[in-house]
Amino acid sequence: MNAAQRPTYVHLPPRSLVAVPLESQPPASEPAGVPERPRRSLQRGGVKGFSTVAVRQSVVLESSVKLTVNLLLAVVAGMTLAKLMPYYQTQRSELQSLQTAVQTAERSKVLLWEEFSRNFDPKQSPSVMQEHSGKSLSTRRAVVLVDPLQD
Repeated sequence: MNAAQRPTYVHLPPRSLVAVPLESQPPASEPAGVPERPRRSLQRGGVKGFSTVAVRQSVVLESSVKLTVNLLLAVVAGMTLAKLMPYYQTQRSELQSLQTAVQTAERSKVLLWEEFSRNFDPKQSPSVMQEHSGKSLSTRRAVVLVDPLQD
């Protein structure tokens, strides 16, 4: 930093506003204490041995090539995504059908487990045997209600 760029420190009384000229403050883009880098000027001859026009043309050519390559990559990426979209939709529909099948199987499993538990429960074995055989227990008597008016 030279003397013109060095910030000036002003002792201010409390609660007073004093305007400090902008020239005395360091630029906002560069932190204080960092030396300024020398910049190449294309207007003063540019690179040694090349004219200003040639240097500018090479910069324009380089930028054009970079832009063209990036646009080409973007187009290829877009086309690839467009080709993959039907495959993605097919996979998504298959996933939904599989999820539906899993939910159905889960419900079926729950019902089968309840039936299995009931069939092998010792407390419910008489009622299960009666359901499967169609016969009633010998200790039970059948009760038949007869309507006397229909005779």
